[in-house]
Amino acid sequence: MNAKDRPVKGPDGTYGTVDTTCWPSLDEKPPIEVDVQLNDGSHVTIPADALIEQNDGSYYLPLKQEKVDAIPHHPEPEPHADGQPWPCKEDDDPAGK
Repeated sequence: MNAKDRPVKGPDGTYGTVDTTCWPSLDEKPPIEVDVQLNDGSHVTIPADALIEQNDGSYYLPLKQEKVDAIPHHPEPEPHADGQPWPCKEDDDPAGK
């Protein structure tokens, strides 16, 4: 977990975290899909509009654990449809040096 990871909670408890490196709020230029790292370390991709930002900074995913378990799990984040890696990372050296 890093400083930009925010908890993803649902009706059955905390499911995992979402990395907000490139979008501090879903209200600010939300991506179409979001990678969620689950508590077991696997990743799922869900529609960004399924997450509801909470006052405490966490996100609420209105799915029961069995529905989350039915989403295909991956050992690493899946790339976006355009081939870009997820999550995008802040570049410490924008010049690429």
